[in-house]
Amino acid sequence: MVLFLGLAILFLSISRASLRATMLDEKENELRKIPVKIVIRRVNQPSEIFFYKLPEVRTLPTSPWYGIKEIRDFLWLYLSQEGEEKIKVGLLLADKKASEARVLLAFGKEDEAIRAMTEALNKLEKVEQDWQKMDKKNFNKKGLAVDIYLAGLAYETEIKKVNRPELVDKVEYKKIVESLREWNEKQEEKKY
Repeated sequence: MVLFLGLAILFLSISRASLRATMLDEKENELRKIPVKIVIRRVNQPSEIFFYKLPEVRTLPTSPWYGIKEIRDFLWLYLSQEGEEKIKVGLLLADKKASEARVLLAFGKEDEAIRAMTEALNKLEKVEQDWQKMDKKNFNKKGLAVDIYLAGLAYETEIKKVNRPELVDKVEYKKIVESLREWNEKQEEKKY
């Protein structure tokens, strides 16, 4: 029992330290290395082009170590401070899920990729809910809103890069594409 408690405290301490290091890397733009080109087309307006960067991922859901990563991610959210830090951590975790989907698609693991992108959207929805609760006086609220909006567009762009008829015809694929399209339309209507 004492050994288990000691290991739990050690894991918690390592998670807290890795959260601090990760947030420092995020602040210095060291984590996000995969650019996603987003083209926004509106009626009677010129197209806008943005680049949203997704973080690299090392551990995929197919790895035996993935469960430990999931526990760490849970602890990161739990240990992060309310407000802006929690939103940034949540957005980073959602983006990592979208990156996982991207890599899984490249490896031909379509079902796992669809699950990962669905989880990414669920996490992004939670981030947006936390954003709604955020103090209106926070100077970075508008910037976070733009990041949330662009993240959804990046996820939709990435999942639509699939060019395999056997996947495009799957009900689950159509469902996540439609969910992302609806999410992005709602975000556009909000006009942050």
